[in-house]
Amino acid sequence: MIPKSISSKTILLSYIFLLLFTAVGSANFRMIDFPLTQTSVNADTYLSAENLTSKIDVIWSFEQDGWRYWTPPGRTDLSNLLTSYDRLSEIRQGLGYMVRFNSDSANVSFDNKTIFPNSVQLSSTDYSLASFNLGSDITLDSLFAEGNITGGTKSDIEEVWQYDSTRKVWLFYSADASNSNFNSYEQLTTLARGTSIWIKSKVAGLGALNLDVTDAI
Repeated sequence: MIPKSISSKTILLSYIFLLLFTAVGSANFRMIDFPLTQTSVNADTYLSAENLTSKIDVIWSFEQDGWRYWTPPGRTDLSNLLTSYDRLSEIRQGLGYMVRFNSDSANVSFDNKTIFPNSVQLSSTDYSLASFNLGSDITLDSLFAEGNITGGTKSDIEEVWQYDSTRKVWLFYSADASNSNFNSYEQLTTLARGTSIWIKSKVAGLGALNLDVTDAI
């Protein structure tokens, strides 16, 4: 699921997985940041080692303007529906993931992990599904503090969106109070550990967002 202000092309591309989210189980999808101790991991190996294979119906990532999916081995009832999409083979730092767990109680574990925040490069003005490998929650104002943005300022971040799957509402952030969505959606004030966001820059090639871990809350 994506915010309404994202382009119609992207909405059409996402239609198949919206149907899939509706078709399997009763649990909601969530915007997830997998806690990684290295820059990338094999998806099958990582999810198996984390005992997540049996807890997840489908994972979607949005990379280079295209969707990639992961389904558990043997779930041909799902993978056969998605033959026009590439299968997700790696889980990488900096990318967010749309995950449909098969129960509301299932979750990603942070136990016994030493993780460090990663930087995110916004290479275009399109929306990016991003994550920061956080070990603790951080406010959006701290996330986009001037010292964290290379080659730009907080005002270059046009919009940030996150879907609250528990309450089924979109949360919105912008440093620009004149943004047309500013007073139309509940404000996103904190990025919680283990969650990801849709983020859009006003300028192409905005430098890396380099988190200062001292700003965590």
